[in-house]
Amino acid sequence: MSGYSWSMPPAAPATSTSPTERVRQRDRFWGRDLWLDVRVDGADLVTTAAGDFAIVDGEECLRQALIRRIITSPGEWATLPDYGCGARLYVKARNTPATRAELSERIRSQLSREPRVERVAAVAIESTDTQGLKINVVIVPKGRVRPEATVSISLEVR
Repeated sequence: MSGYSWSMPPAAPATSTSPTERVRQRDRFWGRDLWLDVRVDGADLVTTAAGDFAIVDGEECLRQALIRRIITSPGEWATLPDYGCGARLYVKARNTPATRAELSERIRSQLSREPRVERVAAVAIESTDTQGLKINVVIVPKGRVRPEATVSISLEVR
């Protein structure tokens, strides 16, 4: 009888994962990205003393990715036309409960698209004295160690 034959390699022995390896795995899951310094008047990339762009990883990487999604307007990225909440578009809009509810729903919808987010637990939007919006979001991330672990995001948009 002719044909192909193959064999499966033996299974690797089960080993316990060291704490260092668990941290490495967690950081690989959360990701690495350029460090985005989010300020009230905008956002800018952080540079090191050597002039290189600084890197952020772990939970802070997820937090910054979600902030970037909140402040980016739809259509701003040509390759991802549906990406972004457009929070800045709501700063000059009428400050009504309906407008805040619309932005809240956009935030929930956009953050739910992030693969590292299991669910959006809370979104709160308030007007500030400086004609801006204060946005507070709490998400439940995927891959969490404790079921009660959440990631909080707080930013002011003007």
